[in-house]
Amino acid sequence: MSGNIPKKARLRKSQAVLEIPNIQLEDSGSYECKAENTRGGTAFRGHLQVYTLPQWISMINDTQLDSGEQLHWECRATGKPRPTYRWLRNGEPLNSQSRVEMVNGELIIHRLQQADSGMYQCIAENKYGAIYSSAELKILATFTQSAHSGQSYVKASSPLSATFMTITNGPLDLTVTAEGNTACPSSSSPLLCSCPAGSIRAGFNSRPHGALPG
Repeated sequence: MSGNIPKKARLRKSQAVLEIPNIQLEDSGSYECKAENTRGGTAFRGHLQVYTLPQWISMINDTQLDSGEQLHWECRATGKPRPTYRWLRNGEPLNSQSRVEMVNGELIIHRLQQADSGMYQCIAENKYGAIYSSAELKILATFTQSAHSGQSYVKASSPLSATFMTITNGPLDLTVTAEGNTACPSSSSPLLCSCPAGSIRAGFNSRPHGALPG
């Protein structure tokens, strides 16, 4: 071999037979067998090429980002032949577009939107098989403010966790509702409220107040 033979290799029948158990990619290479006696010698050379299905080096993990941020996922695999990569979102093929880039196991999504949420899969495959790495992408809501009948409302899509701050010199009566149910009424500040699904609305009383913090 080019260098030393693998440590796990065994020689049998007066070292005329070479056995390599549990062969791996690193066992690939050129091997040479030499036969000699008092009258001379000869040598035979052969090349061992090992092919394997892909094996993960790095995988993707569940991620939670704010709307408007950038997602950067990378999955890497070894294999012979070298694996190629595909991406799925909610079981459907993901295609490159203006905000979506896919290059050699990397996925980049610019200016994330709520519609980008979902289950993603990175697939590494060659002619001997395919392996999958799955992760969930959650996009946090972006808050907006509107005024109506002397009140201000904060609306956003769930899932989300939001902090509401008092915005006058004194406390405000604040009620947060999700899907029509009172979630966490409070007259103190700050208030941390989390909703598992639906939409969230924060209603303040009609006392004068300033703009919500960004």
